Amino acid sequence: MYISKSKSKNKTIYYLLKSFQNPDTKKVSTRIVERIGTDVEIKKKIGNQNIDQWLKDYAKKRQKKKNR
Repeated sequence: MYISKSKSKNKTIYYLLKSFQNPDTKKVSTRIVERIGTDVEIKKKIGNQNIDQWLKDYAKKRQKKKNR
């Protein structure tokens, strides 16, 4: 899993993505697992923390939760 950001003129939206390989075609594809939120929404959640570091930690936490 990894984080992707989509920038527009007014905001940045963060997504949690997962890559997988199609067993039939052997092509690699990406699936959106979760829309984490915009930069403003995330700032409200985390306060003064660094957004990039928080996103990395969040992705690791979700990966560990998935592997249980």
